[in-house]
Amino acid sequence: MMPYRRIAMTVGLAATALSLMTVQLVATPAASATNDEDAATSTKARYTNATEVKADSCPVHWNYPKAGLPDRTWSAGRSTASKDVGVRYTAGDYALVLDFSRAPDSDHKGGTFPWWGWISKSCLVDPVARKFPAGTTTKQDKRSTPDADSFAAPLGDRQAVGGDNVPKTVDISQAHHGKPDKVLHLGSGGTLRSGPKQFAIGNLDKGWEFRITRSKCRTEAGSPFKDDQWVFGYAPQAGRWGWVQAGHLPACTA
Repeated sequence: MMPYRRIAMTVGLAATALSLMTVQLVATPAASATNDEDAATSTKARYTNATEVKADSCPVHWNYPKAGLPDRTWSAGRSTASKDVGVRYTAGDYALVLDFSRAPDSDHKGGTFPWWGWISKSCLVDPVARKFPAGTTTKQDKRSTPDADSFAAPLGDRQAVGGDNVPKTVDISQAHHGKPDKVLHLGSGGTLRSGPKQFAIGNLDKGWEFRITRSKCRTEAGSPFKDDQWVFGYAPQAGRWGWVQAGHLPACTA
């Protein structure tokens, strides 16, 4: 009988070891996920270069100023509530900026639309976009004086960092084909972007036109768009082709 007991004990020990191994294998991924999240936080790109508006008041344009287009603006500067802005990228004499005083909170709630806009570079203390070291904090990004080029390299026109902290070219004049004959109207104000979830290039107000090249605003499959999907077209009041979320276009989601 002894051999059988030894076999049973051996099997029992093996089962116990296998059970322990199984618990460890299940527990390990959870720990790894936490570590991955910590790593992602520590290497997060800093998208804008925070800077003071040095003038008492400067207009921030909804869209890149262009003759013949409506010029909606709000004011930023030392005498206004919008004393600091963040430069996302530059184009010519203007910088595309995030107005911190108007922007939604970290949960994407609140805010005063629009929060992205174009301001003359001459109004800013530090009128350039920059590539900051990964993990740069708000306190490390100077506002009252320009950041040192050796710390945060300045970027050229239409250059902005992406989520991987690598500079990318911002296409503010989108390639297109077809005639924008179908006229839609915005049901609410929305940001015009260079691509789905890409760079802001302007703003569209409620009631403004948005023209598409299809006869009806539907997905490739022929179904209505979801609110968070993106529609490509031409915005005549902004003078730009670009992308806007379908939730701002009632004709696309109905």
